[in-house]
Amino acid sequence: MTSPAEPPTPAAPAFDKSAMSIDDPASLWVVSDKLRPLSPIDYVPSDLVTIDVASQNPPVFRRGRRRGPGSSRSRARTGRTPRR
Repeated sequence: MTSPAEPPTPAAPAFDKSAMSIDDPASLWVVSDKLRPLSPIDYVPSDLVTIDVASQNPPVFRRGRRRGPGSSRSRARTGRTPRR
């Protein structure tokens, strides 16, 4: 007795890299970094809007003692002074 032939699995569609530009600043796939700056450098999308909402996380700055590496609290946790 022969086993029934399995139906062929459909091939996954290939990713189309040419579907959108990575150089056009209006493209959703635009890549911008030090090696690929936007051109023009002052590009602003035509549909950019400002939303009038209060900030969820307003910037808050603390006054007082230093809490970073080198503070007395960080030395107490590790038992040693940080390298400089």
